[in-house]
Amino acid sequence: MDPTQCEEEQALEAESLECILMDDLEVLSASVPRQYRVRVVPYVNGEGENYVAVKATFSIPPGYPDTKADVSVAAVKGLSTSQCQELERLMDQKATENEGMAMVYLLVDMIREWLIERNVAGATDGSMHAEMLKRMHMKEKDEKRAADTRAGEVASSASLSEEDALMRQKRLEGTPVTPESFLKWRTAFEAEMAACAEAKGGVGVAGKTGKAAGNGGAVKPSGKEMFLRHLAGTAEEDEEGAEEDEGGRLEVESELFEEEEDDSDFELESEDDEDESDYGDDSEESEESDAAATRKKGREKKGGDGLRGKKR
Repeated sequence: MDPTQCEEEQALEAESLECILMDDLEVLSASVPRQYRVRVVPYVNGEGENYVAVKATFSIPPGYPDTKADVSVAAVKGLSTSQCQELERLMDQKATENEGMAMVYLLVDMIREWLIERNVAGATDGSMHAEMLKRMHMKEKDEKRAADTRAGEVASSASLSEEDALMRQKRLEGTPVTPESFLKWRTAFEAEMAACAEAKGGVGVAGKTGKAAGNGGAVKPSGKEMFLRHLAGTAEEDEEGAEEDEGGRLEVESELFEEEEDDSDFELESEDDEDESDYGDDSEESEESDAAATRKKGREKKGGDGLRGKKR
């Protein structure tokens, strides 16, 4: 920021601190460099007993808020010097972390929280008794904080379990369907599909016009229609094949059969040659037996003719 913007931010913060802190704020310097002193106690407006208190002095450099504020702490009651020094170191660290933003009220609020943790009766000095009381008070604070955390977790888990049970019961029961609810759903569904079809260039949902428009005007056949068309095409092919068998002639390649005939002739000739070679020695015996059988038949015939002549 430039110096003018820094001065404007400081003026706005000064007005805010006067409205919020009121009597607890003491303006030590209203011009640049500004300086404030704030009385800080654990509880304001009588919310609880205050056993500790401090006065914190904030010195605002010209480059604030881009440059951190300097903080010094003085004990009013209930704190030792070492505790004030510890608080100063903590505030210096927090101021460094919050450079670039108005931080005075933020630091005041952090100091108040630090005092609440050490707001113990009788802890007015650095004695062992005071330290013991402080530790006991811190332990009680931690236990209370842990109990509050556990209670919050139990409450949140209980609410979540109730919500889960309601959701589970609702899923089991479902949504009852009535004629009125179905008609309402169908009307909305058809309107939605009609809008989708119009957006894609179709006419509507009736008659699958949306799909027809998407396919160039041709309706995509269903699975049943494709199956029936396949059966019809197979039957037509069978009929055409039967007509060709009845009216036409099959063309046969004669060369294939000629080759087979030549092979068969060769096999027959080879078989004849084998027969002649195997049975050549028995040919003369068969011719003599045939001549004897012929002569016998001739004699029997002549004898038969003579018997028929005597009977006459």
